[in-house]
Amino acid sequence: KSVFLRFIEARAKESTANVFPAAADPSSPATFVRDQAAIPPGCASGDSPAPSPNLGRGTPASAAMSDLTQRLAEALGPGIRIERELGGGGMSRVFLAEEVALGRKVVIKVLPPEMAASVNQDRFRREIQLAARLQHPHIVSLLSASAEGDLLWYVMPYIEGESLRAKLEREGELPVGEAVRLLREVTDALAYAHEQGVVHRDIKPDNVMVSRGHALVTDFGVAKAVSDS
Repeated sequence: KSVFLRFIEARAKESTANVFPAAADPSSPATFVRDQAAIPPGCASGDSPAPSPNLGRGTPASAAMSDLTQRLAEALGPGIRIERELGGGGMSRVFLAEEVALGRKVVIKVLPPEMAASVNQDRFRREIQLAARLQHPHIVSLLSASAEGDLLWYVMPYIEGESLRAKLEREGELPVGEAVRLLREVTDALAYAHEQGVVHRDIKPDNVMVSRGHALVTDFGVAKAVSDS
């Protein structure tokens, strides 16, 4: 080939690589152990960190967050005490709370009112109930789901640990042995759920918790409940 043609082909490949980066092989363990952004450890969710309370104070956004917290606290009643907001992102806001009678920590995920307004609440409850039947050592259980007005929420246990996304951000690429073990635990959880007729629909590092060295898949059935509704 002429020097000119080689030059054109090289520039074309360079432009293509810049616009369409090469995708990783989804079957490779290395694909499983790469990701981008961290979230706070100890949160049973892969949602983004909550904004600092010192930022945006007095703005409409911060007022809306305060209003949501107050409305949720009133809807939950005295049996559950909200401690703080853990974060939000995707399709929910996330709160750490305590079940007063049992003295245990739980995580409450609340759908934004604008999303909850378009969700069929009965169907949402049915999907959550189906997912709540899952009993597996690598699945975070759904404890309950409820609604009041335009508020729609579900409750999960609080997991001591961090999301796989946060772990990857902190440690970088994991050793192959650890990556394979975590991947095996995740796929075992997914296979069990599929046998029970439950599809996750939103599996990603944000929705995999790592606790005491083991993987736990969270938010089972939630994405399907929202999309189907």
